[in-house]
Amino acid sequence: MAKRTLNKDQGACVECTACAGQCRFGALSIARPGFTVRLDVSKCTECGRCVDACGYRALGLAAGALERAGAA
Repeated sequence: MAKRTLNKDQGACVECTACAGQCRFGALSIARPGFTVRLDVSKCTECGRCVDACGYRALGLAAGALERAGAA
Protein backbone atom coordinates (compact mmCIF):
# COMPACT_ATOMS: atom_id res chain seq x y z
CA MET A 1 0.00 0.00 0.00
CA ALA A 2 1.36 3.42 -0.96
CA LYS A 3 1.93 5.95 1.77
CA ARG A 4 -0.90 8.43 2.02
CA THR A 5 -0.48 12.11 2.74
CA LEU A 6 -2.65 14.32 4.93
CA ASN A 7 -3.77 17.38 2.97
CA LYS A 8 -5.28 20.56 4.36
CA ASP A 9 -7.46 22.86 2.26
CA GLN A 10 -6.58 26.31 3.64
CA GLY A 11 -9.71 27.82 2.09
CA ALA A 12 -12.02 25.36 3.82
CA CYS A 13 -10.28 25.18 7.20
CA VAL A 14 -11.74 27.48 9.87
CA GLU A 15 -9.17 26.38 12.50
CA CYS A 16 -11.94 24.95 14.73
CA THR A 17 -9.38 22.43 16.13
CA ALA A 18 -11.80 19.47 16.04
CA CYS A 19 -9.20 17.44 14.15
CA ALA A 20 -6.51 17.94 16.80
CA GLY A 21 -8.89 16.74 19.49
CA GLN A 22 -9.34 13.43 17.67
CA CYS A 23 -5.67 12.60 17.17
CA ARG A 24 -4.64 9.82 19.57
CA PHE A 25 -0.96 10.16 18.69
CA GLY A 26 -0.40 13.88 19.23
CA ALA A 27 0.37 14.47 15.57
CA LEU A 28 -1.90 17.50 15.39
CA SER A 29 -1.35 20.45 17.66
CA ILE A 30 -2.66 23.98 17.99
CA ALA A 31 -0.17 26.79 17.44
CA ARG A 32 -0.85 30.14 19.02
CA PRO A 33 -1.57 32.89 18.23
CA GLY A 34 -4.34 32.24 15.78
CA PHE A 35 -5.05 28.62 16.78
CA THR A 36 -3.43 27.27 13.62
CA VAL A 37 -3.47 23.48 13.29
CA ARG A 38 0.02 22.01 12.79
CA LEU A 39 0.98 18.44 11.83
CA ASP A 40 3.99 16.53 13.16
CA VAL A 41 4.50 14.04 10.31
CA SER A 42 6.71 11.82 12.48
CA LYS A 43 3.71 11.08 14.74
CA CYS A 44 1.01 10.74 12.07
CA THR A 45 -0.19 7.17 11.52
CA GLU A 46 -2.60 8.12 8.70
CA CYS A 47 -5.52 6.64 10.63
CA GLY A 48 -7.98 9.21 9.28
CA ARG A 49 -9.64 10.16 12.59
CA CYS A 50 -8.85 13.82 12.00
CA VAL A 51 -10.37 13.65 8.51
CA ASP A 52 -13.58 12.14 9.91
CA ALA A 53 -13.74 14.81 12.64
CA CYS A 54 -13.57 17.72 10.20
CA GLY A 55 -17.04 19.06 9.57
CA TYR A 56 -15.69 21.46 6.95
CA ARG A 57 -14.07 18.81 4.72
CA ALA A 58 -10.78 20.66 5.00
CA LEU A 59 -8.68 17.53 5.58
CA GLY A 60 -8.16 14.55 3.33
CA LEU A 61 -5.84 11.60 2.85
CA ALA A 62 -4.43 11.13 -0.64
CA ALA A 63 -1.72 8.98 -2.18
CA GLY A 64 1.34 10.83 -3.38
CA ALA A 65 0.16 14.38 -2.63
CA LEU A 66 2.89 16.92 -2.00
CA GLU A 67 1.24 19.46 0.31
CA ARG A 68 1.11 18.32 3.92
CA ALA A 69 -1.10 19.80 6.60
CA GLY A 70 1.95 20.78 8.62
CA ALA A 71 3.28 22.89 5.80
CA ALA A 72 0.07 24.86 5.52
